Amino acid sequence: MTNTHLATPRCKPNSQPLGPREPFRPLPRSLLALAGVIVCIELFLELADRGILSDPSLRSRVYMVGAFWSGLLHGARPIFEGQGWTMFVTHAFLHGGFLHMAMNTAVLLGLGRFTADRYGAWTVLPVFLVSAVAGGLAFGLMSSDPVPMVGASGAVFGAERTMNPACEQTPVTSLTNAIRELSRGQTT
Repeated sequence: MTNTHLATPRCKPNSQPLGPREPFRPLPRSLLALAGVIVCIELFLELADRGILSDPSLRSRVYMVGAFWSGLLHGARPIFEGQGWTMFVTHAFLHGGFLHMAMNTAVLLGLGRFTADRYGAWTVLPVFLVSAVAGGLAFGLMSSDPVPMVGASGAVFGAERTMNPACEQTPVTSLTNAIRELSRGQTT
């Protein structure tokens, strides 16, 4: 028995030979700005954890209002009006520590570079935000855990869906197809 889903290519194979390597190009400003915001938030929280800039309880308080709490989708009471909506984006800017942030930022710079090169520098933030919402939605649907989610992993790896150069899709179409496949239990 063959799995036709796996046997049927979704995109034409890339028949173009690999060309010479392009010279180094600086990262797009939009990508650097996004990474900079993520790094600054984590550095501030790290300094607060050590009692240098603020009370060491700051990270916990920031998580209370900015992390993704799946319970808010299942009737838990929000701290402020709109928290159930804002958490779909804010969780992507918070991390569990410096290493968590560094790993996500490194992947963001690599995958975000590809997204910017292929679709334009202006697409980096929309792809990141749409992917953050999709990641939050997936987490919210699959988890009833009282532990919150933080991190940019879902937002960062949404850019992975833009990496197949043989597919003529927009970033949003590519992400929509990925969400549809996940909802059917399929993966590529």
